[in-house]
Order: sequence, then C-alpha cells, then structure tokens
Amino acid sequence: DAVADPEYSRSDIQRMAGFRSMIGAPLIVGDEVVGALNVMRNRVAPFGAVDERVLATFAEQAALAPRHVDLCAALESRSAELARKVEQLEGLADVGAAISSTLVPDEMLATIVRHAVELSDTDGGSLMEYDEATGLFRVRTVYGTSDATVSALRAAEIHIDRTWVGKAARTRRVLQIPDLDRAQLDEHLVDAPLDDRAHARRG
Repeated sequence: DAVADPEYSRSDIQRMAGFRSMIGAPLIVGDEVVGALNVMRNRVAPFGAVDERVLATFAEQAALAPRHVDLCAALESRSAELARKVEQLEGLADVGAAISSTLVPDEMLATIVRHAVELSDTDGGSLMEYDEATGLFRVRTVYGTSDATVSALRAAEIHIDRTWVGKAARTRRVLQIPDLDRAQLDEHLVDAPLDDRAHARRG
C-alpha cells in the first residue's frame, strides 16, 4: 500500500496518480540495468508470485527491445551501404563496358565523369588534363556543368603551384572545399558566375 508504506516517499505522485499497490522489475542487459518496468493498481491488492514471474518475463523482453531496435537500425544502415556499394560497382562495370566498347578517348572520359557525378550524388563535374610543359590543367570533358562555367574554366590558368586543383595533384590526396563562400578561392572561382559558384557549393 503506497499510502501506508513508510519506505515509499513519493506521496505527491501517489496522490496525483491515485494508485495504491505497485510492483516493479529491473530491465537488465548483461550485467547492466537499463531501466525498470512498473505496474500499479488503484486499490490495495498485493501482488503474488505469479504476478512477479509475469512482470519479470515482460521486463526481460522490454530490456531486449532497444537492443533489437539498435540491431535492426544497424542492419538497415548496413543494407543501405551494401546497396550503395552495389550501385557503385554497377557504375564501374558500366564504365568498364564503355571503355571496352569504344576507341574514342573523349567518349570514355565523358562516361567516367558522368558516373563519377551520379555516384557521388553531386550536380556536375569536370575532368582536367595536366600539361607538364606549362604546369597547367585544361578541361577535357564535363558533365552537368553550365556552358558559362566551362568557358570560365577553359579560359583560366589553373596552375599546379597556385590552385586548389594543383594542390590535390601535388599532394596526391583527395581534397574538398565544404563551402566556397568561406574559403580562399582560386582566381578562376572568384570570377565564376554566381549561379555557377552556387552549383560548385552543392557539388
């Protein structure tokens, strides 16, 4: 009886809820208590051994439920990752098929850029060719890139020692600019049309 039990100190909750008898069981995973399951009666009616066993059984199931949810979420995440890998492998297979089916270099490069854009979920991309004699990168092929951006890129001097593209080449690392508005831009990006800079931010 929650009203008469001297060890029960939350009389404020009892008065609000109106219960008189209650029983609780811990939720245990391994050696760790992760919660509790409580049930109550609005009349004085002590619980028996059968009630204890029933509640303990439900507590065991309740303790496992969050772990089950976590496992399912992890499985879904893994399934999505595997689906993504399959999509990437299919894209690579398409690239391989395109390369083997044509002897025209520009067609092969265009296929590679298109799949790179699609598989990376970006808006556009370009493939640049390096001229060792001049130290410059020149646009060879593009996908999803506006004519204005292509013209600006082809008119720019993208030098290996003075640009972000050049830095990626020199360090031989994959580099990214998370937000062009907050980065120190190369000259050809500063001069790019505003709509194309927004396009680059999304990409």
